[in-house]
Amino acid sequence: MKYRPEFPQRVGGYEDALGFCRRFFHWCNNEHYHSGIGMLTPALLQDGQADEIRMAREQILGLAWQRNPERFVNGVPKPESLPKAVWIKPPSCQAEKKKEAPAVHCAEASEKRH
Repeated sequence: MKYRPEFPQRVGGYEDALGFCRRFFHWCNNEHYHSGIGMLTPALLQDGQADEIRMAREQILGLAWQRNPERFVNGVPKPESLPKAVWIKPPSCQAEKKKEAPAVHCAEASEKRH
């Protein structure tokens, strides 16, 4: 957030900070395409549109390759993969063991069950 050009040097108070955060989080969730989630916005991913968008991108990239294959030295381009899980801060296996979280989030725990 602080690396955005519109990040204020100072805020006049709570209302100013709240206004900035509302604009920033709207932009971040609805307009900014994140490389960590396959060049989608969080809203598109959350709304379940990711597969549809990825398939459309795959078709467009395929058409671009058919029209100009010489531009794609590595063959037919593919859209970025979608992540299996998205975390701001992934849980550590140790913390999950203490909470007895599902083993799917901790490889060590699932190996011990089998």
